[in-house]
Amino acid sequence: MIGGGIWATIYILKLIGFEYLPQTPYFDALSFTSLQLTLLLLLNLISVAAAFTMWHLRKAGFYIYFATQFLLFNLPLLFTGSKSFDLNELFFTTLFIFFYGINLGIMKK
Repeated sequence: MIGGGIWATIYILKLIGFEYLPQTPYFDALSFTSLQLTLLLLLNLISVAAAFTMWHLRKAGFYIYFATQFLLFNLPLLFTGSKSFDLNELFFTTLFIFFYGINLGIMKK
């Protein structure tokens, strides 16, 4: 939830035109359009809501989280090609999905 909230904040700042974002290769390589930023912002907010749903032990939250994380990782690749590929992001996304998946058995419908 924390990571999704941070990214949502960054996307909102970028949408309103804030220019002083962290200098990382991710931001140097990308110049998203407003539509792309809005889509990424929406997916981040859905991801945060899904994590909150998993916190209440609902299986639907896991499936929604999995789908949104898959899209959040792959959409920038569609927008810019391999410039936005980040191995760290892939590792941590996979790790979180794995650990949430382990707890899928104790979740309710």
